[in-house]
Amino acid sequence: MSCTFEVKKLNRQLIRDVMRGGHSYTKADIGRETGLSLATCGTILNEMLQTKEVLEAARQKSSGGRPAVCYQYNKDYYRMIGLYADNGSACGHLGYVVYNALEEVIEEGRENVREVNVESIIQKLDLLMDSYENVRGISIGIPGIVSQGQIKSCDIESLELAGLEEMLRKRYQIYVSVGNDMNYITYGAYDRQESKEDLSVLYFPQNHYAGCGSIVNGELLYGSGQMAGEISYLYRAEGIPRPDSGKAVEPAWFLAKLLIDLTAFLNPAKILLISHDPGKIPWEEAVSICRKTLTEEEMPVIEISSEFYQNYIHGLAALTLHEQRYRI
Repeated sequence: MSCTFEVKKLNRQLIRDVMRGGHSYTKADIGRETGLSLATCGTILNEMLQTKEVLEAARQKSSGGRPAVCYQYNKDYYRMIGLYADNGSACGHLGYVVYNALEEVIEEGRENVREVNVESIIQKLDLLMDSYENVRGISIGIPGIVSQGQIKSCDIESLELAGLEEMLRKRYQIYVSVGNDMNYITYGAYDRQESKEDLSVLYFPQNHYAGCGSIVNGELLYGSGQMAGEISYLYRAEGIPRPDSGKAVEPAWFLAKLLIDLTAFLNPAKILLISHDPGKIPWEEAVSICRKTLTEEEMPVIEISSEFYQNYIHGLAALTLHEQRYRI
């Protein structure tokens, strides 16, 4: 592949990144934001106009001379579908969200299904694909370990060892990513925050061990076997039972140990705790225990939130778009 082609692709992505802010921009605005010359911006914008990736907007008012042409990103240029699966005590659940090119939610919902399996996932995706044109990507979050598109282990037994990613790519002929739910939750939380400093997320589900995800230098930490953040092994090593055993799962001393370990190994600027019922997490006591070991300068910002679904559905779109940079 030629160097010129690669440079042009990078320049196009720079312009795309700016314009996906959703505002109207002149050529001068885009040049200033990207550092590209007006000639380069003009050439790429003309090409993007031809494919309808960008549209002409109302011209800017001028105090004199001809008003400058304004451009805006076409929010209908493509669609993205996110799907997440989990099993409840009585039935399975499939949640879904459809985004436009500006990451605006077009439709979202959550449905009960008799069983979460490959067939129920395909059935839901078929309906969504029939309802929306120009879908460019599908992301699916599952509570399990996924390596090279293969589900290695999963809390939903019917999905274990399923080659779901390759199956869906062949069926729909578009980009498909099947990943661990913590990766989407973590990236969603990272993308929603104003700061882009390193972040670790601890999520405390109601019936399973906690999960962990981390962003280092703007990128998710996956590990060589996609097992980074599988802290259930730490619970087992300490003999701490799962939540469904009816016993306490996050003793303050153990939560403090997790926070200190994350600080020692990754030194994140912030650790976000997510729980459907934050009142059950002894995080303030855990922070007090941490202060006996860590100085104020060493302590990351520690916050707790109940915004599980907000981070999850945002991450399904944001991470997929991040992975697809330069492919759209």
